[in-house]
Amino acid sequence: VMVLYHNQINFIPPEIGEMTKLRVLSFSFSEFFQLPDEITNLQELRELNILNDLYLDVTDTFEKLSKLKNLTKLELYNINISRIPPSIGQLTNLQVLKLGSNKLTELHSAFSNLINLRVLDLSNNVFLTLPAVVKELTNLKEIYLNYNQFSQFPEDLIKLNNLEILQMNFNELVYIPGDIFLLKNLKVLSFSFNKLSFLPDEISILSNLRKLDLSNNSFSDTE
Repeated sequence: VMVLYHNQINFIPPEIGEMTKLRVLSFSFSEFFQLPDEITNLQELRELNILNDLYLDVTDTFEKLSKLKNLTKLELYNINISRIPPSIGQLTNLQVLKLGSNKLTELHSAFSNLINLRVLDLSNNVFLTLPAVVKELTNLKEIYLNYNQFSQFPEDLIKLNNLEILQMNFNELVYIPGDIFLLKNLKVLSFSFNKLSFLPDEISILSNLRKLDLSNNSFSDTE
């Protein structure tokens, strides 16, 4: 494990490629533009976290990350990206992908190759609608869509019938469709800070639901 949080690193030495048994690598508040070519030697790496690096070359980064076939968790938080290259589709062992606090509006169709993905965090981006490819991630158990710009509930979410956690806090939602009851495995459902004024009766069918957060909406006890 190597953790280098809250440093001002602007260069990663190529010698990092000699740490071939490294399994977790984390950076934050760094200022490097590129990952060294030698990072592709880290074939035992399971988890990579890069946080708050606003200078990273996205295309170059994903070209190198695509060689790390054993990655199961990837977090790229607040690194100023507006697109994810198709090379993401080569990381087929990913189980957790966190892309919060970026500038994403769409996801490439190559995401459909991420068949082992269980957790997807797209919070604090600029999505107006759910990318079409998300409905193909049928093994997802958790999806986080907080702090985006959804004004309508994404109907494609209903196709993710393994979902256990769905969060859409801080959006502009005005309704929840009745067919949400098809998400029978839901345990946590969170829609705080939206514009909801009513719930469909079908939500009562969600027998596995343990937490329902509807705080700071537009509900009233008058009809």
